[in-house]
Amino acid sequence: MKKHWKTILTVLLLSALLPVILLATEWRLPSLYGESYYAELSAMTERLYSVQGKKLVLVGGSNIAFGVDGNLLENLLAEKGFDYTVCPFGLYAALGTGAMLSLSEDALCPGDLVVLAMEPTAETLSCYFGAGAFWKCAETAPSLLMALKPAQCAAAAGSYIGYLQERTAIVRSQEWPRPEGAYRKDSFDADCTMRFVREGNTMPLGYDYADPIDLNALEIPADFAEEVNRYIQKAEKNGAQVVLSFSPMNRSAMTDVSEAVVWKYFSLCNDVFRCPVISDPNNYILDCGWFFDNNVHLNSAGAELRTYNLARDIFAFLGCYEPVEEEPLTMPASVAEPEDNAADNRFFVFAPTADNAAWIIWGLTDEGKKQTTLTAPSQIGRAHV
Repeated sequence: MKKHWKTILTVLLLSALLPVILLATEWRLPSLYGESYYAELSAMTERLYSVQGKKLVLVGGSNIAFGVDGNLLENLLAEKGFDYTVCPFGLYAALGTGAMLSLSEDALCPGDLVVLAMEPTAETLSCYFGAGAFWKCAETAPSLLMALKPAQCAAAAGSYIGYLQERTAIVRSQEWPRPEGAYRKDSFDADCTMRFVREGNTMPLGYDYADPIDLNALEIPADFAEEVNRYIQKAEKNGAQVVLSFSPMNRSAMTDVSEAVVWKYFSLCNDVFRCPVISDPNNYILDCGWFFDNNVHLNSAGAELRTYNLARDIFAFLGCYEPVEEEPLTMPASVAEPEDNAADNRFFVFAPTADNAAWIIWGLTDEGKKQTTLTAPSQIGRAHV
């Protein structure tokens, strides 16, 4: 019996020491993500809680980071006599919409206006929480963890050892993450607006064929609707207002852009979320030339276009119907680089798809049949294989 109790005490002691050991291990590791896109979440959160006066808070995923010019929107509001500080608060859909709600809800004050704009995906319109991505955001700002809900805390705790193993493996390999282009923290200015110049569409086909937008298939689970509606209710108790707009959507990536399907999506959001829907989704379905590197990320000109569209919707909600003066915008040309990325193309027989948007490998040439190994191309010119 005494031995049994000794075993129990040993297990309890080790259980108590394990978190201390893990935290001590992490503290000894160098920062890996301090200069990356992930690190911007702490800057967005700090600014959200520190600005004075009324705030216009834009909550969503990366469609906010890549798709709104916060400084332009703030100036447009000021021109119409609306004194708001614009706070972009959307970074990465893989964090989960719930994480952004948890982080922002206690920052809302009387007079604030929140615009929800969530990407049209099953992941963002659910209670999904990306614990691994969140740990990377919290690497240099562990205080972010304090805002999480119990279920999110449990998920974060469950993924901590895996996250720590990943960091340790990176340190041992000496292959440090090297964020490039828009995916660096210094792509954003002090007001959390992306300033990295995105000249045009970098996708060879103009859209990401691997991630189609299917509005007809979207559903909003009851538990997620409840989570969003609790957020709305708490905001209203704090004297803030919440409204719903839409993420930009690449027209070329959409499986169906018919009026019936778009109306179905609008009606679904309008029925489920207990806040005003201030936008028409048709105004956010844009041609592919306005996009950057995926089906919801806008290039710099596209972000300006979306900002004007959003400004008009906000003004109408606030009772202002004066025209918004806008300089004519030109849709940028594609900046995608053709990638004939296989030297073995001559060994394959290619045929176009039914819509002529891509190629399929139909077979091998006689010379190709004699080869022992072949490298298949992923695209030819600007077309996917």
